[in-house]
Amino acid sequence: MIIKEYRARNSVKALITNKQGFVLCVQTLQGEWSLPGGTLEEGELPLDALRRELHEELGLICELGELLVLRADKKGLHLVFAAQLPEGATIDDVVFQREELRAAEFFPEKMALDKSEGSRRVRLEAALRAVSEGKLQFLSGKEM
Repeated sequence: MIIKEYRARNSVKALITNKQGFVLCVQTLQGEWSLPGGTLEEGELPLDALRRELHEELGLICELGELLVLRADKKGLHLVFAAQLPEGATIDDVVFQREELRAAEFFPEKMALDKSEGSRRVRLEAALRAVSEGKLQFLSGKEM
């Protein structure tokens, strides 16, 4: 019998909004829309990983804020932090990696939710709820 080694995949995402309250979403090469971010590398701290991912994916060095969502399940730990674009930056300053992403765009909240599916939508809903309620959202993975 061959047993595959199981390794949790811990991830970090950012809820970035512009002055109009629109949400920055990225489209993967597979066509899925989600919040920007990615996977923690071994030994990497969550905020360091998110800074790295945002710089690699979008060419931005964002101001990171508070933790909005914490989701723990059998696949790993998934975190969403608030983030802000650098002062004066717009969508025109985003230089997304075409090897990883098809697009990066700001959407009104409802449209961002409509474009997101499954766990991506659940995380986005929780992040928006955290901002509106002013408190951290805990998800167990049963919400999917």
